[in-house]
Amino acid sequence: MSSPLERRAVRAVLLTPSAEILLMHLEFPNQRWLWLTPGGGMEPGETEHQTLHRELEEEVGRSDLTIGPALWTRTHTFRIDARLLTQYERYYLIETDRFHPSPKNMPDEPESEWFRGFRWWPIDTLREADHRVAPNGLDELLARLVSDGPPERAFDISTQTELPTIAT
Repeated sequence: MSSPLERRAVRAVLLTPSAEILLMHLEFPNQRWLWLTPGGGMEPGETEHQTLHRELEEEVGRSDLTIGPALWTRTHTFRIDARLLTQYERYYLIETDRFHPSPKNMPDEPESEWFRGFRWWPIDTLREADHRVAPNGLDELLARLVSDGPPERAFDISTQTELPTIAT
């Protein structure tokens, strides 16, 4: 088996004053459904903030959001077709009012084919999600964020032991 490809990514925790988070719903070709935060892979030469601004404009149609503090880091490995990928993620808080996301600028890549929509989730209902929510334990992480505020420094939430497969 070959070594995994490595990728750096940045994700947004879009949180409203009424404790709702915006999640994207993806359906992969292997019938696996997933709710996750907007964001994506860094391009060569980009900073994390540049990546997140670009991803937010592409995925939710907003270029005016203010990026807050870094919250968490996560490393996870998954398969896309026959390729093994290890992704290093950093999550940033973005406090915002609720808005209607528009993925009209999403580039033509596999993710746009998998995209099924957005939903603002009250954080206390995430356990009721009809499909997997990533990262694991997001409901508990958000409850802690709302009650205690952002951490002084981003901390690692890499607890995922599953090796998901995404067949394209």
